[in-house]
This record gives sequence, structure tokens and C-alpha cells, in this order.
Amino acid sequence: MVTTTAAILRETHGDMSLETVELDDLQPGEILVKVDASGICHTDAKYRHVVPMPAVFGHEGTGTVEATGQGVAAVKPGDRVIMSYAFCGACPCCDEDKPYMCENAHQLTFSGQRADGSNTMRLNGKPISGSFFQQSSFASRAITLERTVVPTRSDLPPEMLAAISCGVQTGSGTMINTFNVKEGESVIVFGAGTVGLSAVMAAKMIGASTIICVDRIQSRLDLATELGATHTLNVNDGEIPPRVKEILPRGVQYAFDASATVPALEDAMQCIG
Repeated sequence: MVTTTAAILRETHGDMSLETVELDDLQPGEILVKVDASGICHTDAKYRHVVPMPAVFGHEGTGTVEATGQGVAAVKPGDRVIMSYAFCGACPCCDEDKPYMCENAHQLTFSGQRADGSNTMRLNGKPISGSFFQQSSFASRAITLERTVVPTRSDLPPEMLAAISCGVQTGSGTMINTFNVKEGESVIVFGAGTVGLSAVMAAKMIGASTIICVDRIQSRLDLATELGATHTLNVNDGEIPPRVKEILPRGVQYAFDASATVPALEDAMQCIG
């Protein structure tokens, strides 16, 4: 039995406490990862009410493989990996190479258990929710799935790698996969956090002609310009839709809200051509 330190949450609106938990034996296809870093996402806070308590959250983990379960071939102990989101690998969407639309994603993400209903973590001998996004990376060690990890270089800092599995791929994936932005097209991004800035970088990589970024913090907008935004708009300087129409009289082709605020969503809809 492997023990590890984890951030335990006992109540939805409570505080986390660092405690020792026991990890289950690895099942076929599973990996034990020594966590080097884990990002913190709004999902870790806003979905607490969905997960049975006590629980260990965290879904932006990166670290080093310590052990592998039966049948694991993609990675070996000593490999550095990024732990990504959970998908079943067997539903029609997964079969069509669209794991981000997995039909079983909700259960795998928020049930606190493996797909078969078993638990990966115990606290004082009692099962707790420990499979958040099938990783629960707010811990020194995490059990995750072979199919959800991505091997990475050994020389990159873990605090940078931890941002990739959720924030970076959400923003860039929206531009590349969901919108399928083409060279010369126009986009507007609301919110210049990790997700929004990743969308800006992806749009720049694709070759979008007009990339507008909106936020209320000027330092973030300055960074957006550095990363590829052709225009930035500060919410504090006035209404957004009329200013967008000054840049693109017919409106933008794609609008992406990464702020999760109602005013930004309403503005985004008004900015679309």
C-alpha cells in the first residue's frame, strides 16, 4: 500500500487540510505519478458541490511516473508526464477520435471513483472521492490512466507544464478544434487569463488576421499584445460592441468567452458578424 499527502476537503465551502491518505493498488491501464506541480482552476472551486465529500481535487497535474499497472506500454517509471482530462476511450465519440466529447466524461470527472465504481483513495481506512478528472492532483502522488497522460520533455519547469492540461488546451483547442479558425479570419477573446491567452496564441499560430482581446486588467492586455493580439480593449474604457465595430464594421467571425461572466457572454454575441 502506498501512502501520500493530499489536500482533503470535507465540506463544500470548507477549507482544505493536508493529510495522509492510502492509495489503492494499480489496476490495468493505470499509472502512479509523483506530482511535481498542479495548477488551480475555477473548476476545482465551482464543482465542489457535485463531488461526494470528503474529496481530493486537482486536475492540472504534472509529474514523474513511479509505477505502472498491467498492460501499460506508452510510459514507464521515470518518464515525465502531463495528466490530462478523463475520457473512457470506448464510446462513439472516443471511437471517432473526439475524446473531449466523451459520453462518460461527467462520471469519470466528478463521481470521485473509477469507471467501475471503486475508489483510488482511502482516509483512515475509509473510501473517499479521489478520482477527480481521474487524477486528483492536489496530492503528492496520484493514480491516473495511461490514455490520459502525455509524455513530455524532462527539462521543462513543472509549473509551466501544469498549465497545459486544462488552461492551455482549453483555449487553444477552442481555436483549433471547435472553431477550426482559418488563416485570415477574425476572433475576439473575452478574458485574458490562462484560457484566453492560450486562445490568443493559437489564433496567432493559425494566422488569424484580427485577434481582439478583452479584459479589465491592463497588465493582462499588455501580455495579450505580446502574445499575438492585434487589438486589446479594456472593459473600463467603455462598451465593447461599438468599439469592436470600429475595428471590424461587420463584426468578428468567432467570439470566445473565457471569463465566465454574463456581461462578457452578452457582449460576445453582439460582436459576432
